[in-house]
Amino acid sequence: MLTLGDHTWVWEHRRELLEMLPETWTHIQNLNGLALGFELKLLGVDWRTDDEFGLCMMVLERFGIMLRQDGYLVKRNPRLVRAVG
Repeated sequence: MLTLGDHTWVWEHRRELLEMLPETWTHIQNLNGLALGFELKLLGVDWRTDDEFGLCMMVLERFGIMLRQDGYLVKRNPRLVRAVG
């Protein structure tokens, strides 16, 4: 099963991925990682360790779903939110 590593899968699930991220800049330690991880699992992303979860976050940033500022602040990409509608 293809998930985060596949650009087509990410594009098809961009709305769900965006909705699980905060709208405003939020410190990464203040994210509800358990809820975020559970939502990723519901989409079929089978991460198992903290390192794999970190890689999931990195992929979200690389595909432009998530923005990062100063290393620790994250939010959903507002330009992509507007594009998705």
